[in-house]
Amino acid sequence: MAYIESKKVTLLMTKSTATPHVAKVTDVNVDTPLSITTTASTVADYDLGYIKAIPGYNFLDGSWFAVESGATSTAFDTIGIAGYGLPAYPAGTKFDIALYKPADFFELCLSSIDISRGTASTIATPTFCNRGQSISSVAVDKGTVSFGGYVDVNSETYKELAAALASDEEKTIVVLTDTTVATSYSNGAQGVIVVGVKLTSIDFDLPLDGAIAFNAEAKITRRVQYVNYQ
Repeated sequence: MAYIESKKVTLLMTKSTATPHVAKVTDVNVDTPLSITTTASTVADYDLGYIKAIPGYNFLDGSWFAVESGATSTAFDTIGIAGYGLPAYPAGTKFDIALYKPADFFELCLSSIDISRGTASTIATPTFCNRGQSISSVAVDKGTVSFGGYVDVNSETYKELAAALASDEEKTIVVLTDTTVATSYSNGAQGVIVVGVKLTSIDFDLPLDGAIAFNAEAKITRRVQYVNYQ
């Protein structure tokens, strides 16, 4: 078994200037992996994609994927979505995908990161017959991401996190299981972890001796997904 070594992990986050390229999908080939044809002319290997909604394929709504190597400018196989066994894609149906390029990200230089998915809470519904009865709440918090790092007003990490908090913009965080996007997918590698977040706070730790540290919190806005080969 090949475990992921944390010494190889690289953290990325979308820049404040990043604008995903929106491409209209014109055809889907239901296979393993799922293949997509778009109107885009700039699709490239290992672009990170997001599907907000697919008519008729609602179970894939909110899915992340990566573009498999060997992509043409308009057609590609996906990493992270297995198409085998899916119903035939309705002819003529179109939907949009968002594509992020490597240049849309910067490297997060953090000392720690913790991704915690939310769980459904319970609501007590006791009766005289069953005093311990409860039901699951329909309102489920998606979870939180906690960051740790050191204050340096000249570092891209600190500047981008501060800008994200001030702007209330959604950010995409990618955890590479190797040092680059390509090596995170190649040669039986482990893939990437992707999550959408909004920063909610940045706090500071001022020790008597040592570097001034910061701790940031973010709410998960788009589900955590492990994007790897199916």
